[in-house]
Amino acid sequence: MASSSCSSDESQRRQSLLKCISAKIRLLSLTIFRGDDEMLSDEELRPRERKRVMIAAGPLCVLLLILFFAFGARPAVHAIKAFQTH
Repeated sequence: MASSSCSSDESQRRQSLLKCISAKIRLLSLTIFRGDDEMLSDEELRPRERKRVMIAAGPLCVLLLILFFAFGARPAVHAIKAFQTH
């Protein structure tokens, strides 16, 4: 019973953290690229917004991949070696 409430709290924390990160990325992208967007139509704004999202999401994905490989490489190597020895 206690473990389900802990996992629920943990998933809520993760969701709130992801929302916070995405809001900060959006705010950053808006502050970096907001110059001449005020006079553009919706059709002209859509590609620019897509570009902003890609520019903001790209480094985040690279960072996540680096962290994944940095913390996942050692356990994977140990698992492979353990499998090969048995």
